[in-house]
Amino acid sequence: MKRAGVAGTDDPRDTARQLLAAAKQAERGITLDVEAAITASGATRARAGSVLKTEGSLTRKVAANRGFRRRPERVNDVIRYTAVIDHRTYWSGGDELLALLRVRGYEVVKDLNLWDLPGYKGRNVTVRSSGGQLFEVQVHTSESLQAAESSHYFYEQIRDRSTPKAVRHLLKDESDATFATVPIPERHG
Repeated sequence: MKRAGVAGTDDPRDTARQLLAAAKQAERGITLDVEAAITASGATRARAGSVLKTEGSLTRKVAANRGFRRRPERVNDVIRYTAVIDHRTYWSGGDELLALLRVRGYEVVKDLNLWDLPGYKGRNVTVRSSGGQLFEVQVHTSESLQAAESSHYFYEQIRDRSTPKAVRHLLKDESDATFATVPIPERHG
């Protein structure tokens, strides 16, 4: 589903600007619904100051992936939210948050559980609004969010193509070690 006003171009900055313009039109209504779902599910919202990806970050993302220039509607995190849920109710709280979004007319496109893999820990969910706007909801525990925040530098350097490959491997090991300390929430029921 194409987003209104977003046509892929060969210029990553132009594509990024189009994506941001479309996201800005949809963001306020989505934010009200996501905030309500986060609160009703017992979660708390984090990173409220970074709902929209910056133009620079989005330009880098589009430039690194030619497919996004041809099919910009596939970019799922121009708008993004972070919910923090207590580790004791993490799975049921996350499921409830998504159910509350569905009741409001949103479609869960992808629910990516990264807890069982090495590295980054969390649940990254791609959601689509009734108007076709994709956005991301990251579901964390306080410990996984702290690890994500403290290893963000590693993430930035790892994805920077100018970082030498050997250094990227070392940084990946450091990032993985940070996330390895995060307790994995147990599934109940």
